[in-house]
Amino acid sequence: RTSRTGASVTEAGFSLLEMLVCLAVISLVAIGGGLTFGDWSSRRAISDAGLVIDEGISLARANARRSGVPHLLVLNGHEIAVVDRVVNWARALPSRGSLDLSTGQEIDWQGRPAIAFFGDGSSSGGSITFRMPNYEITRRVNWLDGVVSEK
Repeated sequence: RTSRTGASVTEAGFSLLEMLVCLAVISLVAIGGGLTFGDWSSRRAISDAGLVIDEGISLARANARRSGVPHLLVLNGHEIAVVDRVVNWARALPSRGSLDLSTGQEIDWQGRPAIAFFGDGSSSGGSITFRMPNYEITRRVNWLDGVVSEK
C-alpha cells in the first residue's frame, strides 16, 4: 500500500478480531481467578475461626487449672470470650458465618451459652460449631477431662 504522497505505509495495530479474542481470554482468566479467590476466602475464614475457637478453649482451660477458679467460654453472636467473674479475653469471628454451641449442661453467663472449665481439668463439655456456606468447623470438648477434638 502507498499513501497519497506515494510513500510506502506499513500497517500497525490489531484487527478487531484479534482484540475480541484477547478480551475473551482475559475474561475467562478473570472469572476463573474470581471463583478461586472466593473459595480461598471462605476456607481462610473457616481456618481463622478455628484458630480463635482453639485459642479461647486453651485459654479458658489453662486459666481454670492455674487459678482453681472455674472459667467460662462464652459465645455472644459472632464473638467468643473467656470469663471468670469478668471478661478476660474476647475475639470476633467472621460475620459471614454462624456460631453454635451445644452443651451437656445448661450453663450460661448473662443469658449467653457457655462451656465451663474447672480447676481439676474437667469441663461441662459440649461442642462449638462455626458454619459458612459449603464449610463447617467443629470443636468438641470432653466433659471429663476437657480435652478438645476436631470433627
